[in-house]
Amino acid sequence: MEISVIIPVYDRPELLRDCLVSLDRELAGMEAEVIVIDNASREDIGGMVGREFPRVDLRLNRENLGFARANNQGLARARGRYLLLLNPDTRVQPGAVSKLIDYLEQSPKVGVVGPRLIFGDGRFQPSTFGFPSVLKEVANLAELDRLLPKEGKPGIFLGRIFGKWFPNLFSMYRQDPAPRRVPALFGACLLVRREARERVGDLDPNFFLYWEDADFCYRMVKAGWEAHYFPGAEVIHHGGANYYLPEQDSFFRYYQSLLYFFTKHYSPVRVETLRAAVLSIISVRLLIERMKNAVSGKRAETEKRLKNLRMVRELYRSFRIE
Repeated sequence: MEISVIIPVYDRPELLRDCLVSLDRELAGMEAEVIVIDNASREDIGGMVGREFPRVDLRLNRENLGFARANNQGLARARGRYLLLLNPDTRVQPGAVSKLIDYLEQSPKVGVVGPRLIFGDGRFQPSTFGFPSVLKEVANLAELDRLLPKEGKPGIFLGRIFGKWFPNLFSMYRQDPAPRRVPALFGACLLVRREARERVGDLDPNFFLYWEDADFCYRMVKAGWEAHYFPGAEVIHHGGANYYLPEQDSFFRYYQSLLYFFTKHYSPVRVETLRAAVLSIISVRLLIERMKNAVSGKRAETEKRLKNLRMVRELYRSFRIE
């Protein structure tokens, strides 16, 4: 078996249909298998796949196990020399899969490679990113990152000037056309060499959603492999992971996974620095949200934001390093 494609899905059958149609074209002539893991969707994913794509290997979970665990279920069933972890909200562009395979075959040190991700209208979308840091996450939580443009000429300029020297801060801004080694790849589309996966292991199931891709790339690098970005292959990624979280809030899951990543890979000092910084910023944001509520009167929207902030505050307050 040349390649196994693994797609975890929750609802939105129309997105999965478009993804599978694009794969039918791409995998023609290859010895390939497609494995879909349905995380207890409320919509009839199984019926749609069974009717329209009978050759797909479909597994129906009784509950939403999260993104990482669903991928791992697919990895356990996969037989291919190459393993393509693919989001259901993607459309693989012509030649992308074969180009990614060729890149791995020509690059024996590379354990995982990702394509150039774009939006449906062709706009730039970040495909790579750096490992988390206290500085970056404070800027993110304080919404200061909005001051740094991620697209257009300013974003290209930032990436070209600073991306090479500060890959963990500016990797996602770079739009140059050359393949390159990167810290981490967004998990919307990852082609993994089987030998690398066998050495590194599965995605960490403790990540329900968010940062599992960074953790996987981090472990890949620690094991002696490289992660590369190959813009010669393109994949449309609609983006937005909310459909993986039917009852959980994505804001909370993001900071839950972030804390776990720090605890797993960084020193206790860095973990405590992150915890103190997040708690400080959240205190300020809670105050600002209360003031906004008093002025605007949009109570429902404000209460949702306040709830999200309080949940993260409670998580970081109660956390203790073991």
